Amino acid sequence: MTTSTLIAPSAPTRSEIQKTAKEFIDGHVAFRDFSGAVILAKGDQVLFSQAGGFADREWNVPNTIDTRFRIGSVTKQFTAALILRLVAQRRITLEATVSTYLTEDQFPAEKGSIITIHHLLAHRSGLYFPSEDIPKVDSFRQTPKETLKLCIEAPLDFAPGTKWAYSNSGYLLLTFLIEVVTGDTFAAVLKREITDPLGMTDTFHDDNRVITQRRARGYDKKAGQWTNAVHVDMSFPTGAGAMISTVTDLHRWTVAISKPGFFEQEYLDLMYNVPKDDMFMTDDRTEYVAYGLMVSVANDRRIIRHGGVINGFLSDLYRCHPTDTTDPSESLIVVVLANNSACGPASITRNLVSIALGIAITLPSAITRLPAVARDLSVVEGSYKFPLYDIRLTFAKDDDGVVMKAEVVMNEKVVQTLLLAPESEDVWYALEQNELKVELTSWVDGKCSELRMGATQVGTRVAEDGPVSAVSAA
Repeated sequence: MTTSTLIAPSAPTRSEIQKTAKEFIDGHVAFRDFSGAVILAKGDQVLFSQAGGFADREWNVPNTIDTRFRIGSVTKQFTAALILRLVAQRRITLEATVSTYLTEDQFPAEKGSIITIHHLLAHRSGLYFPSEDIPKVDSFRQTPKETLKLCIEAPLDFAPGTKWAYSNSGYLLLTFLIEVVTGDTFAAVLKREITDPLGMTDTFHDDNRVITQRRARGYDKKAGQWTNAVHVDMSFPTGAGAMISTVTDLHRWTVAISKPGFFEQEYLDLMYNVPKDDMFMTDDRTEYVAYGLMVSVANDRRIIRHGGVINGFLSDLYRCHPTDTTDPSESLIVVVLANNSACGPASITRNLVSIALGIAITLPSAITRLPAVARDLSVVEGSYKFPLYDIRLTFAKDDDGVVMKAEVVMNEKVVQTLLLAPESEDVWYALEQNELKVELTSWVDGKCSELRMGATQVGTRVAEDGPVSAVSAA
């Protein structure tokens, strides 16, 4: 049974926020497998914080607000910030090519002479990323140059600057560039330029070999059973995703880059405030790729965020403010860090923001799988276009009934496959991450014409693919 909590239309008090947020997070721990920590803040004022689940399931060690989590691709904004530090120091120029700073032996001029630093920061380099080969190479220790080898050997996916494609390889190359230009390790430069000056003592480049106090272990949940996450040596993702932090430190960081001070306004503008024309993702120019961040406008609020995924860990770092002000004290900040791959940080973020704004939310409750679907699912199968990717839907069966197979396609490559089960005829939830849902929202001529993925991402049917499987819904 689903229950709702309503908050009065007027701005809620801090105690009201804390009460509702606690009920919400408690529900996520009980019904959505949340294990991690969260902070909700307005500017530098923390409104609510809570931890739940276990940092170590084998020893039943609970998570706390001070637990250190791997943050995955949230790392990228720190890498971007280090590049901008080097720009401020006049050691790097954004429009310069990679070959300006790297020799032929370090990175081939065939590619380096046409890829700029801006291309790398804005995910427009075209560098290949060997997703299918990662399990073969990410479990052993390596240098940034060694990590880049597979990316360098393959042809570019597209001419630099002509397209956008989310690029881990671009940020691996930026990491290498930072090390070459400074003559120091990424970890050392990060500590010297950012974490030490800001007092972020719980934030650093993770290292599997080092005994690290309060570091959570990562977990997956498969077929209802918890398992240890597959090992990844953190020398592999490095500046694309190898950092570790706490919700408190990431709140401190977000406050620091929301106003001039730690960074001059010029570099905040370069990072996320004033996008170049090639950074916009939508025709209405309301969504764009910033340096290490994603920026959008919705419901009269400007949203600046980035999520992270790495074996056994999920994260979301979010800030929003009314479009008519840039006053950092008006920004709502949410940090969600989780040490399992079965929860939904973006959904938690969205609901915590709603709580702070006094908007009604639905408290988590148990999900019951619909035993059978009456609808002819051939009218749902097909491809749907979202702003940053396509979703290709087919259907099959498992031991408990029909399942939706959703393939996430970027640049004609399947980058993720989700299996979802029906909660109702129109709402399907991911079996391994039940907070992630796909909703069938619109119909034209008897066929599904529009999907909603998660809370806000909407995709429209783009091709009459026809039935691609012969699965009976019942």
